[in-house]
Amino acid sequence: KTLFAEYSKIAASLGIIINTKKTQIVNLTNGFTFLQMRYKLSDTGKIFVIPVRKSIVRERRKLKKLANHLKAGTISYEQIQEQYKSWRGNIIRYNSYKSVRNTDFLYKNLFGGKYEKNKQRNKTGSNIKRDRACKNRRTDKESYC
Repeated sequence: KTLFAEYSKIAASLGIIINTKKTQIVNLTNGFTFLQMRYKLSDTGKIFVIPVRKSIVRERRKLKKLANHLKAGTISYEQIQEQYKSWRGNIIRYNSYKSVRNTDFLYKNLFGGKYEKNKQRNKTGSNIKRDRACKNRRTDKESYC
């Protein structure tokens, strides 16, 4: 409480009003939720940022509804793919490998295709990672990948 009082004084001097009903100082080992993300400290000292379960459930429900719209013909597959790529691109940044894997599995079952990641391409259109691997393995001019 004394720490909170000190921060309140500093904020007041800067002209920032702190809502005492909403603002809390918590132990990081217990974790807290902020902007639909759960922040928690591990035993090793790493901070995990995990999406709230509610947002994963919402996306799964949305995919099922979009599958029904696709069958009805009110939405195209490209629109669904664009929406899912956007959600996945955001959620993959956090510690949520299993949630993304399970949602990819649902996407594959609903829409019959594997979720395709955008591969990095160079100017000629070939895969950059494969080219680097070939370049590292190449010992003489006659060996090719």
